[in-house]
This record gives sequence, structure tokens and C-alpha cells, in this order.
Amino acid sequence: MHLDVDLHSSTLACLEYFYPRMVQGGIILSHDYSYLHGVKGAFEEFLADKPEMALELSTSQAMLVKR
Repeated sequence: MHLDVDLHSSTLACLEYFYPRMVQGGIILSHDYSYLHGVKGAFEEFLADKPEMALELSTSQAMLVKR
């Protein structure tokens, strides 16, 4: 799944909705992770109690692979 929603609240809402519906090995790719603090903050907040971590890519994106 590809996210390009730019804001903390919308990024967090997408993560909360899609993550539980994903299969193991499913991928969320997010745009503007490196540029917009709200996007990165939403990932940090969402992943605080999960085993995964966001993998920052050189393209300003981040990838989350569900375990």
C-alpha cells in the first residue's frame, strides 16, 4: 500500500486502518517521510508498541514490512 497523505493525523489514521488488515510480509510505503515531521512522527507513534520499524529510504520515503 502506498501512502501520500502529508499530515500526522491522516498518516496515523491510515496506519491504524490498514496495518491490522495486512498479511505478514505486506508493505506500507509512505511518501515524504524524510521531509514532513508529521509523517515521521505518526510512524514513530504507531510503531511504539509493535515489533516493526520504519525503514527510511534514500528517496524521502519509508517502508514498513509487517512481520
